[in-house]
Parts: sequence; C-alpha cells; structure tokens
Amino acid sequence: MERRRRIPRPRLGTILMQTAGVTREQIEHALRLQAETRTGRIGDWLMRLGYVEERQITAALGRQYGLPVIALDKSDTNGDAVRMVPGMVARCSGLIPVGFDDSRSSLRVAVSAPVDFNSQQAIRRMTRKGIVAYVGDQSAIERLLQQWYPPEELELSDVPGYSSLGELIEIGNELISSAIAARAESIQAELVQEFFWVRFVCSAESYHHFFRCVSTQVDQPLRQNRNFPAGGQNLPNCETKLDVAMLKMNDEGRRKRLA
Repeated sequence: MERRRRIPRPRLGTILMQTAGVTREQIEHALRLQAETRTGRIGDWLMRLGYVEERQITAALGRQYGLPVIALDKSDTNGDAVRMVPGMVARCSGLIPVGFDDSRSSLRVAVSAPVDFNSQQAIRRMTRKGIVAYVGDQSAIERLLQQWYPPEELELSDVPGYSSLGELIEIGNELISSAIAARAESIQAELVQEFFWVRFVCSAESYHHFFRCVSTQVDQPLRQNRNFPAGGQNLPNCETKLDVAMLKMNDEGRRKRLA
C-alpha cells in the first residue's frame, strides 16, 4: 500500500503576508534578528518590531494549524475543566483548559504556538476525555494560567530530573509501591515534552507526580531529589519494594508494570 503523503503546513510568514499586509522585507528583518539572537519565534519578532498585532498572529496560527480561534477575553473559564489538568502539564503544553463540550465528554482547551498535538493526546488519555483545541492569544493564555494555578504549580525548574535507567527503575518502584499501598484504582503515566506525568486515582481523588527525563554528561552528578511536586495530596509512603524491572509503554500509550 502506498504511504499517504503528508501535506506541509503553510508557513506563518506566508499567511501573514496574505492576511495581515506584512511585507517580505519585514519577514526577512524578523528572521534576521531571530537568527542573530537565536531566541524567539518569528511571530514574536514581528510583534516586537510592530509589524503585526497579537490578534493577527493568533488568526494566522489558527489558519496554519486548521484550528478555530477563541477570544479568551470574551469567554468564561470553567474551573472544573481547569482542575482536570495540573498546572505543570498546562504550562509545558502551552495550553489552558477552558471548558467542556455540551455532553462533557470532551475538554475544550486554548493553545498557543507552538501547537503540541502530542501533549494534547497525552492529556486525552489521562483525562479520558476528547480534546477540542482552539487557538488563543498567548498573552491571554499566560494570564489565565497565572489566574487559575498557584505559582508553585507552574514552576518547572524544581521538577526532579533523572537520566539513568537505574534511577528511573527506582523511582518507578517507589511510585507503584505508594499507589498499591494507597489502594489505587488506576495508575497512568504519560510523556509530556521531556516530563513524565504519573497519575493515581484513589477513592475518586486524583494524585499527580512529575519528573523530568534529562540528558547529562557522564561526569555530571544526578539530582537526588525525591520530593515530587503534587497536584493533590502526596500518597502515603510505603516500604514495600517491588521487583519491577521496567516501566514499559503499552499499546494505549500508558505505562504498565512488568514483573
């Protein structure tokens, strides 16, 4: 069977030239500054230079990714929807949950550039709800993140990082032991960007833990922090040690324990 060819997305600069009156010279100016500084995205530079407004960037992103645009300043945010996604996941995924569809079977989220569909699929599997994505102004998404989540739930720099297989096995043992001791009804894990997101459900309450998969030099010491930031209460500690050899992805993208 012939593999279906993937149609490339139109470039943001091309869309802005068609819809916002941006000139090729302005695009080249922004690209030159981006290359010189090695920072920012093309849309950020075009806004800094005063060539476009944020609403024009948002509209162009919607067209680039084929997503509808949401006016967050005119929309109400549903607190129940926000609480379904921990702040750290929302932060690293560049999105904010804003509500549900009419049947509450899907979670509506506002996203900004770069649009990360892999993270959205991880959230879909974790929440067991469909994801309906809209493009929103990046400044509005950032404002809502700070409004709905405590600062510590948005801070990614303190997430413990591990780079060796031995450490990952050890922390996997600890997490599974804690979940079993707490009589967890389900254990799920997903990779979101470079972060592992582990979720336990105990007595209808969700508990979230995060750690970072990092790459270090051979002679660089590993962080030994075992204090996981949690979206809810920490699970009880348990001294039981399981002979878990690996945590391996199953067909649904979640992690399962292998004896």
